[in-house]
Amino acid sequence: MSRLTFSFLRNWVNDQRKVSGNPIRKIENLIRSIEDVKFLGCDSVSVRAEVPEDQRDAVALKVAGFVSEEIGEEEPWAVMSISGETEGMTLPARVDGSVSHREPPKKAPEKTESAPEETPEETEGAAGEAAGDSAEGEGTGEFVQVPRREEEEIESIFDGAPHEEGNAPELDRYGKEAARVLAKLLNETPMRFSPVLADYLKELSGAIGTLRKMGAEDAIWSQNLLISINAGDGLTSFLQAVAEVYASFGLLDAGQDKERQIREIKISGNAGRDHRYEAWDEAVDMAKGFADSNKKSRKRLILCMDISEWQSELGTGAIHEYMREIAEYAKKFILVFRVPYMEVSVRNKISEQIGDTMAVRQIVVPPIAIESMVRFFREGAEKYHCTTGDDCNSYIEQWIMREKSDDSFFGYKTLGKMVDQLVYQKALSNFGQDALDMRICEKDFEKFIGDDEMAENPYEQLEAMIGIAQVKKKIREIVAQIKTQKELYKENKSVKAPAIHMFFTGCPGTGKTTVARILAGIFREEGVLRKGLFYEVKGRDLCGEYIGQTAPKTSGYCRDAYGSVLFIDEAYSLYHEDSPRDYGREAIETLMTEMENHRDDLCVIMAGYTDEMHQLLESNPGFASRVPYEIEFPSYTKEELEEIFWKMMADNFAYDEDVKGAVHDFLGNISDKVMEDKTFSNARMIRNLYERAWGKAAYRYSLSPEEGMVIRKEDILSATEETEFKRLVEDKRRGTIGFRS
Repeated sequence: MSRLTFSFLRNWVNDQRKVSGNPIRKIENLIRSIEDVKFLGCDSVSVRAEVPEDQRDAVALKVAGFVSEEIGEEEPWAVMSISGETEGMTLPARVDGSVSHREPPKKAPEKTESAPEETPEETEGAAGEAAGDSAEGEGTGEFVQVPRREEEEIESIFDGAPHEEGNAPELDRYGKEAARVLAKLLNETPMRFSPVLADYLKELSGAIGTLRKMGAEDAIWSQNLLISINAGDGLTSFLQAVAEVYASFGLLDAGQDKERQIREIKISGNAGRDHRYEAWDEAVDMAKGFADSNKKSRKRLILCMDISEWQSELGTGAIHEYMREIAEYAKKFILVFRVPYMEVSVRNKISEQIGDTMAVRQIVVPPIAIESMVRFFREGAEKYHCTTGDDCNSYIEQWIMREKSDDSFFGYKTLGKMVDQLVYQKALSNFGQDALDMRICEKDFEKFIGDDEMAENPYEQLEAMIGIAQVKKKIREIVAQIKTQKELYKENKSVKAPAIHMFFTGCPGTGKTTVARILAGIFREEGVLRKGLFYEVKGRDLCGEYIGQTAPKTSGYCRDAYGSVLFIDEAYSLYHEDSPRDYGREAIETLMTEMENHRDDLCVIMAGYTDEMHQLLESNPGFASRVPYEIEFPSYTKEELEEIFWKMMADNFAYDEDVKGAVHDFLGNISDKVMEDKTFSNARMIRNLYERAWGKAAYRYSLSPEEGMVIRKEDILSATEETEFKRLVEDKRRGTIGFRS
């Protein structure tokens, strides 16, 4: 297989976006549809693919023909180039083959000895499109690795700037140091994974050097920033890098403590009327302190203010006055305003409002792509001398999504914590061994992602589930239908690519999550999905905290799950009939766009209570065409719950015979009314009973280990006396509702 990159002129791409939509997305879909060709990723102006060596010319011609016939470009070779493993390729100069063969246009790849191999990156996704972002000026919509640079290459940034002869020796000295510092910074996180931040540092270095040569040093301090970046995506490290650039030009006093050079504060909102603007008063005082420190010598450089909680009030008179006062002090240091990654229209409005009092430059840092997270993780393990193979990538992805599922993922910090956990676990497995095993393998991830994600045969898992016979049958029918439709789509392009999204409805604990996880594995084995991983979130996780955050956040979860299953539990929570301005509606609209644009490369499964899910389905007519499958999960019978209990028990523990009677009696005392209530948690309840029972046995075993670890009747009886189980069998005349986990 050969790796090829099809690159297109940025101006041409931007023109096409305005006329007929994103051409890169169209070419991506074309690449995905070509048999034996593996799509690797794309950015705003190029598409990467793995192509059989003997098919390179044919695939390149197919792309050029598509650009000509479908997009309408008469001279495709005038706007596209091919790079990568192109040796030996020959193509006609025109798509119709009327001119003799010649080498295709090629773009020389940027490589140095220390440059790492190009890695597939995530596609640009719909985050920018859903938010209305233009690709130009905002990077690629993804994080990609910045090639390592030699100092000599970096020095070219400073070449050609005008200067007076008398200043040349000093400026050359600063230029050399700045080139050395910049080369170092571009190989550090987050700049190495973010072209946006890397490009800004290069621009800043070039501008400072030139302004000094022009004798316009005061303009150096006019570059205030509005940076749109999510928590944990490298803001502090970037600010420290900016400080190093300034220091490399002698603009900071030597020996200053970095913590004193940079200060990050959050301007918190306060609902109390008396102290509403207290945080703004503190911000003004801090700006004054920076200015006072810098009167005699350069000590304070960057004051970063998180204004996320005030973005809807920046245009008010009170905040405008605070901004004006802060701007008066910010003559000899840099002000940075931080907001989360958000929609371009909201961000532009914030920029305009700040711009009323001071000049501000926008920097937009898209969320870290899942492939870049995996690479960062693997490189982190290598720093501990642990090696990870490509076979670990899926386990790393699964673990990352587990960490993200509770909406408390903090980018590089969380990834670093995960690396430390994995290496510590590896040390435990090496303890007492004669030879150290430094290779990370599948079993090293078991503690962090669970056995169920690592099972090899999803069909066997499905068959092993107790009850749900109709669900199993429906799953097999759906898989067969989707496989057939995908095959027809490959053979006949007039057949639309199949939509594989689903609704899972039913009470809690009826197996919806488990079946969705198994289905991801089945889709992977059958070639329906290229990754077949399982990502789980709650409905409200898709909603942002601030205006303009929801669409990028929803698209981000979808982008991570391309090629896999995105399971949205409690999806009905996105719809509130009495709240037309709720962020959930925005999440639904963005979700539907993603579901349509990636209908054959993303399986979205929305799950929840039956009635509420039907209300969600009816809330937007677009769901009907995008979600062709609904599976109803019936509640378990008492007999099935008892069978589930014994399956868990038999797989793990020894038990006395009279335990069976205790469990049977407990279930028998639960009324039908309780079992039929939609909040009754079915298998979740029986699993909790099992865990409480063996927990009590474990405590008894810790006191008397000679008796052995055996589950006894008294363990069951003791567990059922706890409140959450006791209320299930209270006076049936009360109609007590079921246990919620």
